[in-house]
Amino acid sequence: METYEEVQTMNQVWLWVLMGIETFAVLLPLVLLKVTLWVIAPMALVMLLTLIMLGSMKLKTRIDEEGVDYQMNLFHWNKRAIPWSEIDQIYVRQYSPMREYGGWGMRYGRNGRAITMHGKYGIQIVKKDGKRILIGTEQPESVTRILQHHPLLV
Repeated sequence: METYEEVQTMNQVWLWVLMGIETFAVLLPLVLLKVTLWVIAPMALVMLLTLIMLGSMKLKTRIDEEGVDYQMNLFHWNKRAIPWSEIDQIYVRQYSPMREYGGWGMRYGRNGRAITMHGKYGIQIVKKDGKRILIGTEQPESVTRILQHHPLLV
């Protein structure tokens, strides 16, 4: 079986613009009012750490002969593995992040658990125990092609 790997990053322009506006809106009045550094520094530090956190966030996905592995680096210290023996169904589907899960990130919704960064396509996994996991993908065609060659789906 061919191996598939994907790494998604937080590359949503609107989010970076929003964070920049928020930073400007909070810090500018404090600077103009000549608030002491001891008041500004903690706020600036929190905003900086948030920007660093968002900038370093990655969702890593791997599909190989052993199963499906995923890791969202800020929330999972180790990769999470789902062996083929635990998978009942796996397929790529379009989904509505807001309607089904309340947004992106690590979410729970009426269709189970979702681990997504952005977009509207995901790898839907239905485990033999009935649990459902959706892992976001920016490459639905590539994942579909890989999955078509797996014995579980042939």
